[in-house]
Amino acid sequence: MVRLELFGMLLVLLGSANLAFAANATSSGYTVGLGTNTTYGNYLINATGWSIYMYTPDKQYSGNSTCYGGCARVWPIFYTSSLVLPPSLKSLNFSTITRTDGSKQLTYLGYPLYYYAGDTKAGDISGQNVGHIWYLMGVSGPIMAPIFQGKPSISTTPPNSTTTVGTISSSNNGGTIGSSRPNTSTSVSHGTTAQTPTGNNSGVVSSLLLYAGIVIVMVLIIVGLWFMLRKKL
Repeated sequence: MVRLELFGMLLVLLGSANLAFAANATSSGYTVGLGTNTTYGNYLINATGWSIYMYTPDKQYSGNSTCYGGCARVWPIFYTSSLVLPPSLKSLNFSTITRTDGSKQLTYLGYPLYYYAGDTKAGDISGQNVGHIWYLMGVSGPIMAPIFQGKPSISTTPPNSTTTVGTISSSNNGGTIGSSRPNTSTSVSHGTTAQTPTGNNSGVVSSLLLYAGIVIVMVLIIVGLWFMLRKKL
C-alpha cells in the first residue's frame, strides 16, 4: 500500500509540473504578429493586436523617417526591442533606425513602422489609405489594394546601410505609444480580426498537441489522487 501511495504522489507531482509547463507555453506570444482582413489580407500587428502602418514619403531602406511633429502625434512610431515572430515573418526583414530625436523605430522591408491615433481599439484599420499615403504593412510590403495610384517599387533585398537589426529573443515586449494604446484584448472591427497566426498549419498542430498534453496531465493527476485515496480507504 505504501508503494501505491508513493506511486500516486509521483503521478500528481508529474502532472502538476506538466500542467505548469503547458500554462506557461500558452501565455507566450509574438511581439510582431499578423492580423487578417477580408479585403486586405494579412497585415502586421503588435503584441496586443494594434495595426501597424507605413508612410509612402519614407524612402525605402533610407534609414530615415520623415514623420515628425504633428505627423508623429497622429502617427506614433512603432518600436520593440526584441522580436518574437510567427513563421511567416522573417527577422532579416526587420531593422531598427534612430530618429533625429534619438528615439528608436522599427522598420520592415526598409519602411519605418507606425501606429494610427485614429484606431480606437485593437483590430481597427481606420488608418488604411489615409491621404493615399498611409497603408497597412503586409508580409510582402505595403498593402495598397484595392485602389492605389502611383504604387512605388518595393525591394525585398536591403542595400548596404547603417541600420541595425533588432535583437531577437523570447521576451514579449510589444511596442507602446502611451495611454492611447492600452494593453487591451484583441477585438474585431471593420471586418478585421486581429490575431496571432502561425503562418502555416504548424500552429494548429501545436495547439492540438498542447491540449492533448493538458488532458493527459489531468488524467495523471486524477489517477494519482485515486491511488492515494485508495490507500486511505
